[in-house]
Amino acid sequence: MKNDHKSDFRKSCIKRLEFTSLFLKYYKNKIIVKKLEEFIKRSDSRNILLYIPMDIEVDVKPLIKSLRKTKKREVYVPFMQGDSFKIVKYRLPLHKKRFGIKEPNNSFFKAKKLT
Repeated sequence: MKNDHKSDFRKSCIKRLEFTSLFLKYYKNKIIVKKLEEFIKRSDSRNILLYIPMDIEVDVKPLIKSLRKTKKREVYVPFMQGDSFKIVKYRLPLHKKRFGIKEPNNSFFKAKKLT
């Protein structure tokens, strides 16, 4: 019974996100990405864990692209393994996986400490 409520709540939230106007979504994305970029620069972070966004999430792809241009920074993303995930280095090409989530190929590379 508890899972039914969780599922209904999730569906309700997704519907709300889908109805947000494109302009408002674009504007909010820009603000959030700019704040994230400022935080990363201020903190002088070198190893950064982000996510590859789905259509209803904040689009951090421009941030990933920008960070990858900087040699002193490494970008990592989650890679699903069963019900859990591990951290892998962001690299192309991306492949669409379960639930429409895009991921890079699996890697046996051990991620450094995220700082």
